Amino acid sequence: MRPYRNWVIRIRKEYQKLQSGKESNITTIQMKKLSDIGFDFNPKKISRSKSNKEIWESRLQALKDYKARFGDFTLHKKEALTTSMLILKMRTEYKMRQRGVRNGLTDERIAQLEGIGFDFQRGKTPAFRDEPRSWEERFQQLL
Repeated sequence: MRPYRNWVIRIRKEYQKLQSGKESNITTIQMKKLSDIGFDFNPKKISRSKSNKEIWESRLQALKDYKARFGDFTLHKKEALTTSMLILKMRTEYKMRQRGVRNGLTDERIAQLEGIGFDFQRGKTPAFRDEPRSWEERFQQLL
């Protein structure tokens, strides 16, 4: 898992505060720096008009595209955060199902993922808490 994931989530929450007129910790300079590297402050939300099947098909296609580009499902540092998060989400939901927790990852979907060579166990890392870093250090990790 990317060590800056929680930081990115906090930045997006601060941006949302700013957009709703509330006080925020993010500065104009920080927003400019992030914008300059193409940071997405408000990731695309899936349209509510899409059915669950359409949403699943678009996610499956994103994973197929990822594999075509990289050859596997290893998380790559420069890849779009949304696709990396999708890979992590599928692995997490699979682990939850292994523990008996029902979720959106059905047997059919697992079979589809296995059909494209998705590895549910890859990238297992020990649980650890990332050490605190400054805003600049986290920004550098995005580059």
